[in-house]
Amino acid sequence: MFSTFCKKPEEAKKLPQVGGYLSVNYEILDSLKPNLILLDSGIQNALAFELNRKGYNVFPFPLPQSLYGSNGYYNCVRSNSFCIR
Repeated sequence: MFSTFCKKPEEAKKLPQVGGYLSVNYEILDSLKPNLILLDSGIQNALAFELNRKGYNVFPFPLPQSLYGSNGYYNCVRSNSFCIR
């Protein structure tokens, strides 16, 4: 599942779009039954709490302090075999 901002790779345009950076289409999200939702812990904090209250498993990444930090989060997700679909 992807946000409305995901345009690459080309295949992303064909996947269900569950919302934007601060909004969620719960009808689509509910139908996908995700086992984990990744967010950042900055401005998405309120959304993370809302999703958690609704029973979703949420993992908010801390905001990166550098470009290196962003890459570290990607590697963390990849190395821990999280399945994001």
